[in-house]
Amino acid sequence: MLTPSFIPGLAASVDYFNINIKGAIGTIQAQDVADLCYVQGLAGNCANIRWADGVTRGPNTVGSTINFIDLRPINYSTQKMEGIDFDITYQVPLEDLDWFGEIPGDLTLNALATNYIRNYTNNGIAPPTDAAGTLSGFGGTPTWSWRVSGTYHTDPWTFFLLGRGVSASKYANEWIVCTTGCPTSTLANRTANMNEIDGSFFMDGSVTYDFDAMGADTQAFLSVRNIFNTDPPLVANGPGGNNSPAYPMTNRAYFDYLGRVYRVGLRFKM
Repeated sequence: MLTPSFIPGLAASVDYFNINIKGAIGTIQAQDVADLCYVQGLAGNCANIRWADGVTRGPNTVGSTINFIDLRPINYSTQKMEGIDFDITYQVPLEDLDWFGEIPGDLTLNALATNYIRNYTNNGIAPPTDAAGTLSGFGGTPTWSWRVSGTYHTDPWTFFLLGRGVSASKYANEWIVCTTGCPTSTLANRTANMNEIDGSFFMDGSVTYDFDAMGADTQAFLSVRNIFNTDPPLVANGPGGNNSPAYPMTNRAYFDYLGRVYRVGLRFKM
């Protein structure tokens, strides 16, 4: 961590992480089970597909409607996550700045960003994937994720603003984008006419007021999530997606899908 003496209150750090897991427990998604059986011809996956007539079918066969697909845990061969975290914080009593006269209270500014370099998965069955920079499924991570916040505190009030967002991403790094002259689409390298997911920016805020209520430390608060009621980027359903008709067509792990949300309440310290 860097804390330069010539800028009191400033602290900055850069952290590199490289995580390798062998034998991690996970599940192959339903679409991949079907593709492995009926596209790749791997008969071992066909037993996980349940047909309405109760018959188990092998590769290159047809039958009645599929009732459901079993998602059974397996031990993955390898999972790797690599990236860099950037964190900078600046804390200062405003009266020390004396820019606009004496201003009471303290100001804290913080910026945190993560660059995901690699998010590699090899389950030993489906083709390996690198999900860094993809946001179509729950396992994906954006290339950049960031948060910038400011907190102003002067007794008994605290005001907080947070801006958060992620960079534009893809559905899958392995997809081949084309409209004419496309190669044969495979499980490892699907073809598509688009492979882009917009980035996002959301802003949150809160106000708190501290007071004494019958000898108990009490705090009243109002918080607003997604102040500007920003719509989430659309993420289409389909192979590799994490959506179904019952849910909003977006990535619920990274994007707000409820719109503006208010919370009002009291906290008591007993």
